[in-house]
Formats: sequence, structure tokens, C-alpha cells
Amino acid sequence: MSGAVDVTAAHCERCAMPMIPHQDATTRGLICPTCGWLVVSTALPAVLTDDRPWHLFAAGFPTTDRDRLKALAEVRGINLVEAAKLVRTMGPAPDTLVFEGRASELVQHMARLRAAGVTVATDPGFPHDTPAALAAARRVRVAL
Repeated sequence: MSGAVDVTAAHCERCAMPMIPHQDATTRGLICPTCGWLVVSTALPAVLTDDRPWHLFAAGFPTTDRDRLKALAEVRGINLVEAAKLVRTMGPAPDTLVFEGRASELVQHMARLRAAGVTVATDPGFPHDTPAALAAARRVRVAL
């Protein structure tokens, strides 16, 4: 037996009416359309529960590109002068470590750098480089 619950057969404990599935960014469950009674559970996307330390690497770019410098400075938590110094040491391949941390933060930093035109790479096997993972990380960050 798989342990799965047949949600089509679920009935409200208050009024005995059939319940309908409910899901949002971080919860899922059943709700009664008649009286509003509901049963919910957390349903966190994998990107939010991945606590492993992941690494984000970036490639060099011209230090005259202010948008890229601003993005790098934001991700690293440094000022533009320090970002320009860092870029001068970077090569053309994305092999300079610019961030280490949780997957939910990494996908947001990766998106910020990519939007500015910075070439990035992550650890091999990073499973959260998807639009859905980025959307989940942004939704929960804003909600908190």
C-alpha cells in the first residue's frame, strides 16, 4: 500500500460535503466549499529545504560595465570599488567564487547576475537551476 490518500473521496468533518483540493506556494490540503473547514500541510519546494552549502561562480567582464559591477557588488555584499578589484582578478571562465550558501539564496543571486549579463556557474549537480525554483525562492522571501 502506498499510503496515498484519495482526495476525491474526502468529506468535510463538519458538514459532510465533498472537499476540494487546495494548494498555494507553501501549503496544500483540502477545503470545504460549503463551510470553509480545511485541512492543510506544508508543501515546501525542494529549493527551500535544501540546506547544503552550494557555490556560485562568475566569469570576468570589463570593469567599465557598471550594471554588472553593481550586480556583483550586491551579491558579494561589497562596494563598487571592491567589485572592480575582484573583476580584475577574474578570468573568462566562470571559476571565481562569488557566493556560498543555501540553494534558495543562490538561485536569487544567480538570477540577479544573469540579468546583468554576468556568466555564472554552480557546483556540478545543482538541481535548482529552474524558473520554478527561482519563483518559489522569491515568493517565500517576500512573504517572510
